[in-house]
Amino acid sequence: MFLNENNRLFTAVGVSRAVSGSITVNLRQPSQSRVDEIVVDLRHLQSDSDRRDRALREKYLATGRFPVARLANGVIAGMPTAIVPGRAIPCTITGDLTVHGTTRRTLWRGEASLAGDTLHAVARTEVKMSHFGIEVPRLLSLRSDDDVKLEIRVIAVAGLTSDVAGPARPERPPSPFRTHQ
Repeated sequence: MFLNENNRLFTAVGVSRAVSGSITVNLRQPSQSRVDEIVVDLRHLQSDSDRRDRALREKYLATGRFPVARLANGVIAGMPTAIVPGRAIPCTITGDLTVHGTTRRTLWRGEASLAGDTLHAVARTEVKMSHFGIEVPRLLSLRSDDDVKLEIRVIAVAGLTSDVAGPARPERPPSPFRTHQ
């Protein structure tokens, strides 16, 4: 949260489309599905202000030293006993979030749906910058909020591994998904 030029509070929103990773969806045993790793390149973080983006990358996030944020070892809870294509699945993900060289266990809430070989998912969490060793941005006597809302939106397409040949089908082993957006 910041004050804008009209002295009104507003929330700055930063987006990076430089996202990659791996999510495993187990169609036989959905409870065994997991988030292997999602990596966000923070050097591509953009908001509505180039000046703010530059300050965030250079001073606060130090993307020269810590270029990416990483969610790894994600355990998914709330999966149904069977995945119905096209039906939204509310779930939680508990995983290790690494930002600015600090790793903390985080809880994400969201939902996912599977249509053919494409997974659509969104998950949200809230963290404190100070918990990751990030200085809370200040300008003169103004200061931003320490709380940051994070959201990951994923469109992932089934990939191939040594034990999976072809798109995800219920009769096949677990399907790994590569994020492509």
